[in-house]
Amino acid sequence: MIDLKSKISDIFKNSRDFFSYKKKTVIIIVCILIFILILSLLLIIVLQKKDDTSYSETKRAVLSSKNSDFQSGKINTDKLQIIDEPLYLPPIQFSREQRKIWEKEEVDYWYEPPTEKDMEELHKQNKKIADKILEAAP
Repeated sequence: MIDLKSKISDIFKNSRDFFSYKKKTVIIIVCILIFILILSLLLIIVLQKKDDTSYSETKRAVLSSKNSDFQSGKINTDKLQIIDEPLYLPPIQFSREQRKIWEKEEVDYWYEPPTEKDMEELHKQNKKIADKILEAAP
């Protein structure tokens, strides 16, 4: 037990002597370590920001109104893109309590049923797709 105490005290004494006699070397080593730590933190921050901006640019490109004509109510399906899953959206704060069933007044206010012209156009587009599929069938 005494031998262990003496070894530990010798280690502390040697380290204290090293730090007291070689102050310049210790200061240089500590500065280098701090520099490496700061550099690695900066790299981590820069890489995270680069990933966030690339996602936001992709999101803007996919969801922008340039990809489709929202004013006329028609969406060009050739320009639609599916973005990678999962979608990273900002947190959403609801302004009202969410319910499973809407009241009649809410349905009338928020839901606009499609017109007969819209339904005919949808039927034509679906018929074209079905005809292409059937043409390829043996």
